[in-house]
Parts: sequence; C-alpha cells; structure tokens
Amino acid sequence: MLADRVRAPQIRVGIRTEEPPVAKSSKLPSPCIDVCKFRRGGHCIGCSMTKPQKKMFKALKKNELQEAFVTMLVHQQTSLGRYAHWREAYLKKLRKKGRTPPPPLDEMATAMHESDKKTFPSG
Repeated sequence: MLADRVRAPQIRVGIRTEEPPVAKSSKLPSPCIDVCKFRRGGHCIGCSMTKPQKKMFKALKKNELQEAFVTMLVHQQTSLGRYAHWREAYLKKLRKKGRTPPPPLDEMATAMHESDKKTFPSG
C-alpha cells in the first residue's frame, strides 16, 4: 500500500537543531553596485567600470582572475577619484553573499571593523 511506504514527518519537541552551514559561493560577486550610469568618460559613477569591463568580469571564471580584476578596479577608482562610496557598498554585498573580501579590500574591511569597535565600544 502507498500509505505504508510514505512516512509521516517526525516532530521532535525540545530538541534544538543547528542551522546547516551556508555554502560559500566560489564566484566573487560582481563589483557592480547597481548604479549603472555611465557619465565619467564612459565609466560608471557607481563602480567605475566601463561597459566592456562589466562584460569582461562576467567572462572571468577563475577566482584568482576575479580577485585580480577587483584589485585593478580599486586602483582605477583611486586614479579616477570620487569612488569612496563603492568600497562600503561592495563590502556589504560581500557580507550578504558570505564571501570574504579579496586582498585589496580585506585590509579596509578589517580597518572598518576596528573603527566600529572604537566608535561603539562593547562593555
């Protein structure tokens, strides 16, 4: 009989179970922060990428190449100026996706965390 084969869900009362660990994606999220207005000589005012650079990042499959691209982008933003807002937005995106920041941003994430501790001391 079909009823003999189907098990009823078991309910456990008083037992606390842990959440399964969240699998971290191997792909680094795009540096795009969803502003997408190309005004500064063809560079986006949100992330500094050009349209060809956005296509290039999507084509990169290896994590090392994606991290190298982000490093290049950070240097590009420094050269162009006026992109301080991007770092905070991208770090937030990385935290949401469960990713650790790539090398050019991990120092900044640590510095921001230490700054928060000084501003809001616990205890």
